[in-house]
Amino acid sequence: MEKVINKFVFEFESNKTGVTITKVANAQGDVVIPSEIDGVPVTRIGDAAFSDCSGLTSVTIPDSVTSIGASAFEVCSGLTSVTIPGSVGSIVAFAFYGCSGLTSVTILDGVTNIGESAFEGCIGLTNVTIPDSVRSIGNSAFSGCSGLTSVTIPDSVSSIGIAAFYGCSGLTSVTIPGSERSIAASAFYGCSGLTSVTIPDGVTRIWDHAFSGCSGLTSVTIPGSVKSIGLSAFEDCSGLTSVTVCRGVEILPGAFLGCPESLKINKLL
Repeated sequence: MEKVINKFVFEFESNKTGVTITKVANAQGDVVIPSEIDGVPVTRIGDAAFSDCSGLTSVTIPDSVTSIGASAFEVCSGLTSVTIPGSVGSIVAFAFYGCSGLTSVTILDGVTNIGESAFEGCIGLTNVTIPDSVRSIGNSAFSGCSGLTSVTIPDSVSSIGIAAFYGCSGLTSVTIPGSERSIAASAFYGCSGLTSVTIPDGVTRIWDHAFSGCSGLTSVTIPGSVKSIGLSAFEDCSGLTSVTVCRGVEILPGAFLGCPESLKINKLL
């Protein structure tokens, strides 16, 4: 049964082991989520609890919270900063989707997963530091974050999803973690500001369109561990002049379509 206190609509979990915030009435300005209500810890922010709260500018999430629901802060266009406590194991799908005013995100150690489209369309986001506890970055997690200029992906990350950084046109450099075994389809598609990319030994496949439209890239060295370069993987990389690969790598059709005619592909033994 839902109850209301200080604009927070909430319900108790079974046996009053925790509280879920299900909705916040007319959330405006800086909102501090209480760590407990009626002596019971607030453990969850429910699905779409703050969705479309355009007047929300900042939110403080207590360490008591272990779960943030899908679309919890979706399209909170006035939200400028947020800190995700380490108690939250996973930032789930669409949690901060379309928060166009978001400029600062702090993800604390303890978070293990950044879910699908979690920060998609956060065009104001300029940088994000991903802690060593994170194991996976979901499909489209930062897609369309055109203001993102730098991102640190730790070696703990073993999975970067499809289109994870699609259209991050402000991104200038990226280092793929050594734990990554493949670069997903469209992972960095349209990252036109990308001037350097480090692909570590151990990556075995670069999937279709992984770096399509990365017009700022001038040279790429592909390690010997890579066995296949996918369809249109580097399509329309109009600044690309030099690619170094090992002999025997499978280069699928259109991998370098739209690259300069002067592009040199250096094949090593």
